[in-house]
Amino acid sequence: MDEIQETGAVTTLVSRLMAYARSVPDKEAAGFVADPTDGEARFLTYSALDRESRRVAGLLQRDLSVGDRALLLYTPGAAFFPAFLGCLYAGVVPAVAPLPDGQRHRSDRLREMVHSVGASVLLTEASGAEEVDTWVSSFDAPLPVVVTDRDELLPEADAWADPGVGPDDVAFLQFTSGSTSAPRGVVVRHHNIIDNAEYMRRLSGAGSESRFGGWLPMHHDFGLLFLFLFPLCFGARTLHMSASAFLRRPHSWFRLIDRFGLDFSPSPNFGLDYCVRRITDEQTEGIDLSGWRSAFTGAEPVRAPTLRRFGERFGPLGFRPETFAPGYGLAEATLVATCDTRDLPPSVARVDPERLEKGEFHPVPAEELGREIVCCGDVEAGGEDMRLRIVDPGSRRVLPQGTVGEVWLRGSSVAHGYWNRPDSTDVTFRAATADGEEGFLRTGDLAALHEGKLYITGRIKEVIIYNGRNLYPHDLEAMARSADPLLENGYGAAFTVLGAEDKEEVVVVHEVRPRGADTERLEAALTRIQQFASREFGMVLGGTVLVRPGGVKRTTSGKIQRLEMRSDFLRGALKPLAARIHPTLGALVPDVYHGSRRSAG
Repeated sequence: MDEIQETGAVTTLVSRLMAYARSVPDKEAAGFVADPTDGEARFLTYSALDRESRRVAGLLQRDLSVGDRALLLYTPGAAFFPAFLGCLYAGVVPAVAPLPDGQRHRSDRLREMVHSVGASVLLTEASGAEEVDTWVSSFDAPLPVVVTDRDELLPEADAWADPGVGPDDVAFLQFTSGSTSAPRGVVVRHHNIIDNAEYMRRLSGAGSESRFGGWLPMHHDFGLLFLFLFPLCFGARTLHMSASAFLRRPHSWFRLIDRFGLDFSPSPNFGLDYCVRRITDEQTEGIDLSGWRSAFTGAEPVRAPTLRRFGERFGPLGFRPETFAPGYGLAEATLVATCDTRDLPPSVARVDPERLEKGEFHPVPAEELGREIVCCGDVEAGGEDMRLRIVDPGSRRVLPQGTVGEVWLRGSSVAHGYWNRPDSTDVTFRAATADGEEGFLRTGDLAALHEGKLYITGRIKEVIIYNGRNLYPHDLEAMARSADPLLENGYGAAFTVLGAEDKEEVVVVHEVRPRGADTERLEAALTRIQQFASREFGMVLGGTVLVRPGGVKRTTSGKIQRLEMRSDFLRGALKPLAARIHPTLGALVPDVYHGSRRSAG
């Protein structure tokens, strides 16, 4: 297939899969294993994947038209593969979501997805059909539910009729994570998939002999594209396990990598941190990670301390620091924007924190106090396929290296907008710089260029302005995490609320380890957070709240949902184990945070 890739003759994922089904029919394409330790992996070959996808497509073509939307609700497993691809074969536009789990928050989010994309049908598997039927029965106008893995319901593959879908047609809708706003459906066309896959292939050296795999869920773009669609674009092999299996037994991810000889296996920062905290020496016995070629790390801020701890902890298993490939990406750019794929340990810049607050990216020597920021790749590596600018979000002036501004992107991988949201699309995807360059995607992310490399510093909407200084919430959250051993394994959320005399007050909510956390320990942790905030940031916190593990909301990729946490704080929805509120904020917050001193045990 190398010749086909080079000539550009294969312009959609469907045409590539059909070509692979002819040229390498018996090659393993996509598989799933429930237990990576000793379970059997179930693979579909390229010919089987093509055949089963055409059968699903034939089923869909009985009642749906090209361009109709379908919401896919599947558990992790092999049934998902031909269901998603069957939509592409039929010209039906899929959007992937997790199964309803009875929780109101997820149910409301799923309803919003159904409404926003105008779904005509829900697709699921036999094992989840009853659950989906129950959920749909509460709708005012219930949607049809189609089960795609009952063999007796599927037509033969030759029932499929080619709808003539081309590279400029919509392939699927990818929902944004919703860390700073309601989730929106990003319109990804067929050429976006191919273009971003080829871009990633050039950066990483991946190819038809590469072995992909991991635990990232399919309803997130990192999992859907990097672990499923990109490997199929290359004619490679990919093997999946469930995210729930990883969360229960994180060492099973290492077993997957070792046992099945994976080359490429990605993870957000929180997954790496989770492994360091949860995997024991006994669980790593016999594991060899020396063959792990690339650990793409992105989807949330990449932390230098996490990379160091992971490398030190699992170096004895053969893990090499050069395996890390920190990157920057987002659904609006299909997936990958930049990535540091050099066969070198991650590059980390230590910058002056005071100058960073003023928008200056100024490296300092290692012995000086500074904030560590991980390099996310060379911005020139993308060539014309991915052009990047750092822009002042107000004046739209392109900024020089060493200055913090908004990341703007332009290229063939950039998606075509948000589904049914023309105003948001124009603002976000049609930006022009002050000097007349047009067609840029405004990412909302803040970064600086240094020596041609990209360093992400934060999000525009989440920057905290305190006494005229620009502070980043993840810095405050890292400060709180380091303040007391009770906090080091939890997540935090920092945000501002309006206090007395309309002054912005900073609030930090942080998870605390419950065992052994009596009233005295909780009080000490509150005091230490406030002391650290004063010492490191010259700040008096308006509020400090300690909650149980899981009390800080995050997206499916681990991003902190700070705006939702702010909303929950203001309406008294948090369940504090301990809280301390400054007098300037005291009269303006719910009573639940006053006098809250409980044992966490």
